[in-house]
Formats: sequence, C-alpha cells, structure tokens
Amino acid sequence: MSLTEPSSDFRVLVVDDEPETARAHAMYVDRVPGFRTGAIAANGYGALQMLSDAHEAGAPLRLGPAGYDAAGLARN
Repeated sequence: MSLTEPSSDFRVLVVDDEPETARAHAMYVDRVPGFRTGAIAANGYGALQMLSDAHEAGAPLRLGPAGYDAAGLARN
C-alpha cells in the first residue's frame, strides 16, 4: 500500500500500535465506498514520516495515536 498511488478514492492512513487492530481498521476503511487504506503506520512518528514523504495533507481522526498526541500530529 502506498500513499502515492493515484486513485479517485480518498486515501486513509491508518495509525495504530496494535497490528491486528490496524488491519481491522484498514479492512473497515476499505469497505466504505469512496475510501481506501493508503498505508498503515505503527505510531504517530511513522505517520508523520509517511505524510511527509508523500507530500500529502492529513487530519488525525483518533485522539492519542500511539507515540504522538493528536494535537501534536495536527501541528506538524
């Protein structure tokens, strides 16, 4: 999965420190029309790196992603 692949769907970066939970969230996202999982990050720092590398904008939708607080993620 890559945030840089072209798609008409809204790509979602799933962030969770529990791999099984992250996969479950990704499966749920992929079932919603117009959305697909773009990538999975294990923590907030990884999410920031992925967003930076992809030159994409993002908005945290879960408070307290692992390794980073949502307010800090939004500021960066």
